[in-house]
Amino acid sequence: MSLTLTEHKLLKYSKVIPSDLSEDNEALHKALLDDFSFLKDFKPRKFFKNQTASFLFSENENEYSIQADYLIGVDWLLPQKRYVQVFPKLNQEISVVFDELTDLDFDVELPTFDQQIESRVFKSESNKQIEVDYLSMLMTIAGDSYFDPYLEDLFYIDYDSFPIQLNSKQDSLTPLLVVRYLQLVKRIVQKGLKKSYYKVQKNLKNKIKGKILVGQHIRNNIFKNRFTETYCEYQVFGENNSENRFLKMVLRFVSTYIDEHQKLFHSSIDELKHTLHYINPVFELVDLDFNIDGVKNLKYNPFYGEYKEAIKIGKLLLERFAYNITLAQNRDFVMTSPFWINMPALFEMYICAIMRKANMNKLDTIKFQFSTYGNALDILITDNQYSMVIDAKYKMHYQKGQIHDDIRQVSGYARLRKVRRALNISEDSDYIIDCLIIYPDMENGIENLTFENINQYKQAIPAYHKVWKLGVKLPFIG
Repeated sequence: MSLTLTEHKLLKYSKVIPSDLSEDNEALHKALLDDFSFLKDFKPRKFFKNQTASFLFSENENEYSIQADYLIGVDWLLPQKRYVQVFPKLNQEISVVFDELTDLDFDVELPTFDQQIESRVFKSESNKQIEVDYLSMLMTIAGDSYFDPYLEDLFYIDYDSFPIQLNSKQDSLTPLLVVRYLQLVKRIVQKGLKKSYYKVQKNLKNKIKGKILVGQHIRNNIFKNRFTETYCEYQVFGENNSENRFLKMVLRFVSTYIDEHQKLFHSSIDELKHTLHYINPVFELVDLDFNIDGVKNLKYNPFYGEYKEAIKIGKLLLERFAYNITLAQNRDFVMTSPFWINMPALFEMYICAIMRKANMNKLDTIKFQFSTYGNALDILITDNQYSMVIDAKYKMHYQKGQIHDDIRQVSGYARLRKVRRALNISEDSDYIIDCLIIYPDMENGIENLTFENINQYKQAIPAYHKVWKLGVKLPFIG
């Protein structure tokens, strides 16, 4: 049985059994309380560089609480008994609250304001929840090779844990792998398929090539009185090598899966189909037959770096389908390994990706994860006219003190000597670098992040000098 959460949402479960429950619901409530009692010493997994927790569990005298953090995915609460699943839904109230707080004079004491904000966010109606289309965000990122070194921070998959059975409509992992695989293969096609020497075994007429395979020659020719034919093995240089045959086999599975599960890809489905139409003709001369045991012996050329990652993900996809293409077709249930997707990291990369896409003539002025003495600021713009330090906050905290901390952090980055040197600011200069906090705003946010648009739509945070805020609209479902 599952517990369903949305990002950063608090689920409370009373220790007191309500008197108006039916017998079945009362039994279920008691079972949940028994399970929760085993979670007192539970320590959720922590992932990625910032040690983000998958979810938080706590209890007091009257109730148990489970709160989703900044990750989405599915994992066991109690192995093989109960699991928790977190969906990517943003609360629109958060961006409204952030705007309200940053428009205030922070010196004014409002002792009950934080409590009012907390109540507004956690108790907002379901129509305030918007499901973020994280696959569309991933496709934007994966289409830019600039982010390849950072993608390992995006998701974690535990293939050693016992798999979890999910409704196929709730499967988030397979679409994630499919999108990543297609983007890698698309990049391979753009570079050109790898050519190499590969072995061919063939019955040749009136000639010998390479070496004679004596056993096969006797069986196929001598016993059948074919004295003019010779069964040979020889090497050929071309695209029909084992790596490309493997990629083509996985493409067949992926194509079937996309056709049968179009609704899982939402707004990304047209782009995925376009990618398949772009890729498939290049593999026309590549054979489909492939011995899966041969993957272990594949060698990787540094020039074709995408092959290593594509083959790795291809193997994961085939394992999910148990190497049976009928399992890629429509099914009611799917078995998935526990996994988590790092939404703050996805948001940071997405902001940088759409910024790079909008400023193609100034790519060298956009620095992602600029390293500064053990820290890394999200984005640094070194353009002379629009230079600034940017901090991308996926989901702003809605308490006044926490927003103070966020502003202090981005302001501190702007004072680092390494940052000032990157902007060609002399050490004698008193120039103060602009600081910008970008956050999700699903109602009033902008989508085109040209430097001109950023400069036009950024809003000052009145309590601070040269600190700005900017809402950005994310792709969403529905």
